[in-house]
Amino acid sequence: MDSLTKARKLLNIGFWVFPVVLTADNQKVPAVSRKDGGRGHLDASNDPDQIDEWFGKKFPNALVGVHAGRSGANLLDRDIKHDKDGEVSKDGFESVQDAWLVVPETFKYPSVSGLGQHDIYLAPENVVLNGVGDYRGLPGVDRRAGSSWWLWAADEVPDSRDAFAPAPEWLCDPAMKDNLHGFQGSVE
Repeated sequence: MDSLTKARKLLNIGFWVFPVVLTADNQKVPAVSRKDGGRGHLDASNDPDQIDEWFGKKFPNALVGVHAGRSGANLLDRDIKHDKDGEVSKDGFESVQDAWLVVPETFKYPSVSGLGQHDIYLAPENVVLNGVGDYRGLPGVDRRAGSSWWLWAADEVPDSRDAFAPAPEWLCDPAMKDNLHGFQGSVE
């Protein structure tokens, strides 16, 4: 599925999206650069005209980023990471299992690397969430919520929000001090 079609489908089920490109070293970055006035994932839009402009004209080969909070989503991101010697250094699947946490069925797909998985849930209302790496101290487990984002790696997009289960209670800890993809630095 091309990115414009994917972005439109996500828009139709209430998601806020923005274009993402891969750098030479395979990093995922917002397509609208800071020098061009971009604000990263804060540029995410639910305006069909903006989506058509980005994905249909300016960045037709871009990937689709999703703003978690504006989309009302809470994503469980489990990854398997390897160290420089090829040994598993983090295993998010094992971390969740070892913590005896139940992962309810919901819409999910493999992450870009193919070694992880994105389980997408509906965020609870009236709870301020944030994105957190190694969520709850679990190696290889990240939460993408609040003012954070993820790359929609699947070709499939559900037809409605009914595909997403409510987030499990353990994935809904209120915002903590460690914010994934948050601003760091001084006001200057």
